[in-house]
Amino acid sequence: MYKLGVISALIGAALFGNGIYIGGKALLAQHLLERSWTKTISSGEVHLPWDWMDAYPVARIKFEGQANSHIVLNTDSGQALAFGPAVISGTENTNMLAIAAHKNTQFQNLKELKSGEVITLEPAKGDKIIFRVTHSEILDSREQELPIGDASETPSNLALVTCYPFDAISFNGPLRYVVYAERMNLRKTT
Repeated sequence: MYKLGVISALIGAALFGNGIYIGGKALLAQHLLERSWTKTISSGEVHLPWDWMDAYPVARIKFEGQANSHIVLNTDSGQALAFGPAVISGTENTNMLAIAAHKNTQFQNLKELKSGEVITLEPAKGDKIIFRVTHSEILDSREQELPIGDASETPSNLALVTCYPFDAISFNGPLRYVVYAERMNLRKTT
């Protein structure tokens, strides 16, 4: 009986320690991302958050009514998505910039966004871009694709993508929840 108690205590301590380690690693990563972002916007050059990271900051995204913002990374690799929202490859220079993030971290609020709400995207270079949410939908990634559109230096539309359903335990399902937004501060030429 004593041995079972000791073994249970050791397993519990190991699990608790692992949780502390993962939480600490996440906090450190966010600090390093912020530092990299600050260097990037002040110098105009790419700065990796840490030497072996396969992505770098390209923007900051902020949702209306929320105090926090998130650093957006340049690629949607598995490593990048582990640390924050990331630009979906192939949408960087199109009419529809698409950004993905996990449903239980940075994009857990997508299900609460309503039409008319404002999303601000601050690129590393250039002016802030203001988007207004138009609608959302659920896509089956096996049968549907995002409507990317034509080549463009500055996106006129934004798609925020995360896994669906929000309460599913698995992260590998085919369904995606997508929030669409239109750019508000387009300059019209005559």
